[in-house]
Amino acid sequence: MLKKMRSFDDKITYALNTSIPTDSFKSRVDPSATCKQLYEQLSENFDQRDEAIKNCITVTANRLKELRLAKERSSDDVSVLKALRKEQTKDSRNLQQITLNNNNQWRRNRGVR
Repeated sequence: MLKKMRSFDDKITYALNTSIPTDSFKSRVDPSATCKQLYEQLSENFDQRDEAIKNCITVTANRLKELRLAKERSSDDVSVLKALRKEQTKDSRNLQQITLNNNNQWRRNRGVR
């Protein structure tokens, strides 16, 4: 799901190029309105992605808690150790994503390019 949300960001150059009219189309298109619409789409995308990431972090944290308890009960169980490592990796990626998303939101809110 996050990959799908990121695809909009990845296509931002194309979106900008199609949003800002060339000289021949300036009379037919309002560049300010078009840019505002693009900005609103980006903002909505950031907010949705932020919520999705926070949800993933919550789910992963609960799963990690369960796996740590399972590890305490049976520290020799290889499947528990593998699952724990997998969830720790997921948790790390989620935290990287929230940091990246927060950085983008910070820049967006301050008009930094």
